[in-house]
Amino acid sequence: MRAAKRVAIILLAVCLAASLALTAFAGEQTQARNEVRVRVIGAELPTALVDQVKSLSHEQLLALRELVRERLRETAQQRLANGATPAVVQFAGVVTAVDGNKFTVTKGGKGNEVVKTFTLTQDTQIIGVGNLKGQTKVEKGLMVKVKATSDGKALVVRLLPAKKGEALGNDRPVAAAKTKGLAKGKNN
Repeated sequence: MRAAKRVAIILLAVCLAASLALTAFAGEQTQARNEVRVRVIGAELPTALVDQVKSLSHEQLLALRELVRERLRETAQQRLANGATPAVVQFAGVVTAVDGNKFTVTKGGKGNEVVKTFTLTQDTQIIGVGNLKGQTKVEKGLMVKVKATSDGKALVVRLLPAKKGEALGNDRPVAAAKTKGLAKGKNN
C-alpha cells in the first residue's frame, strides 16, 4: 500500500511538473509568435507590417511607394548632414546633352524614358572602353555607364562603344541610312 501511494505521489509530481513546463513553453511560443519578423532584402520587418502591405490595393501601393521615397530622401539628407557618405547609384544610357561640367543621360524608349543629369568633378574618372579607350571627354550621343552619388556627382563614367546607329541617333547620316534600310526590310 505504501508503495502504491509513493508511485501515485511520484506520478502526480511528474504530471504537475510536465503541466508547468508545457504552460511555460506555450507562453514562450505565443511570445515568439508575436515577435516573428520577415526577412526582406537584408532587413527584418514585423509580420503584421508585411501582412498589411500584402493587403493593399494597387493604388494604395503606388501611394505607399511615393511615401517611402519621400521618407528615404529625408533620411538620406539627415545621414549626409550627420557626415555619412552618400549612397552610390548606377545609371546607363545615352548622353543627350552636355553643358559645361553637367551632362544628361537618357535611357528607355518613348513613354518609358528615364532622364538623369550628372555633374563632373575633379575626382571623376572617365574611362573609355573598347575603341573609345583613351577618350576622356563626355560627348552627346555616346553610350555611358555612370556610377555617381545620390546627389548626382559622377564618380566614374565609362564611355561604351555602340553599334552604329544605336547610340548615335538618326541625326547622323550613317545611322539614318541604316535605319531607313532596316525599315524597308533591306539588309546592309
